[in-house]
Amino acid sequence: MSSNYDLTGRTALVTGAGSPTGIGFATGRLLSEMGAAVILTSTTDRINDRVKELRATGAEAVGIVGDLTDPATAPALVESALDHWGRLDVAIQNAGMTSISKPQEAGAIEEMTFEAW
Repeated sequence: MSSNYDLTGRTALVTGAGSPTGIGFATGRLLSEMGAAVILTSTTDRINDRVKELRATGAEAVGIVGDLTDPATAPALVESALDHWGRLDVAIQNAGMTSISKPQEAGAIEEMTFEAW
């Protein structure tokens, strides 16, 4: 990979990274391959499996279970990055419209209420 894409010494946060085949985990994996330490989040503890996968490649990774509809979650994620690595350089907001922890919340955006959104 080009040195223009070297993220060594940087920290990245990726939300919505619980699925082993999803965009969030693929993004976290790529960022770690580029040298970044990564924090992966998901609404369920399956995020711990994704972290194990990254750590098996030598990546620095932390997983956090969190519900981003809770206003306290986002600041806690930033605080976790600061606690672990003293910085947060990249934030990928990938949390999706379908939640395996709350499947009733899935649906077309034009049919959702503001509260559901």
